Amino acid sequence: TCIVCQEETNASSLYGILGLVQPSKLLRHTPFDDKDYVFEAINCPENLDHKYDRSVPYGVASLACDVGVSESPIPSRHFSSKGFPSDSCRLGSYASTCGHLMHVKCFDTYFLSLEQRHQLQLARNHPENVSRKEFMCPLCKSLGNVLFPVVWKVKREIHSENLGEGDDLETWLRDKIGSIIEKFDINVELFASRSHVPLSDL
Repeated sequence: TCIVCQEETNASSLYGILGLVQPSKLLRHTPFDDKDYVFEAINCPENLDHKYDRSVPYGVASLACDVGVSESPIPSRHFSSKGFPSDSCRLGSYASTCGHLMHVKCFDTYFLSLEQRHQLQLARNHPENVSRKEFMCPLCKSLGNVLFPVVWKVKREIHSENLGEGDDLETWLRDKIGSIIEKFDINVELFASRSHVPLSDL
């Protein structure tokens, strides 16, 4: 249902899901000129579903832990881990959503009310920036800047009582497929007679 008008979201009215698109450097390339990060990529387990011992950080970050000092390894200033090189991070777009639905008409009305509130309350510190098309979800107050459209094709429902009794496989092959194969054979023979090509070469 729409979180503004509380009506059903279906094919009768265009609707979408609230989301936020922002730049991110979440994706990283392994720097092959750094042996520590190369070994970290090589030693990565093939199956990440196995339970991992989280008492010690994974990979290069584990070099910052002094395991022999105490039972629970604590990162020390003398063994501070080096950070990941920023030039090996790939800039891209990251999209997230709060999962709440809203009609396009309701969204237009809601965003128009936000713009009017910003014009009337100039001294207020607003959480969103309407010049960047930002808004707050009316329900969960999460930040967003896009309405992802939900487009789906309505499937025709056929009740079981309207379905007739089907033929068995042998009857279906003889009546349906057999006639198609006969027409195909006739077309092949006709093509061979016109192009003077032996049937064995087709």
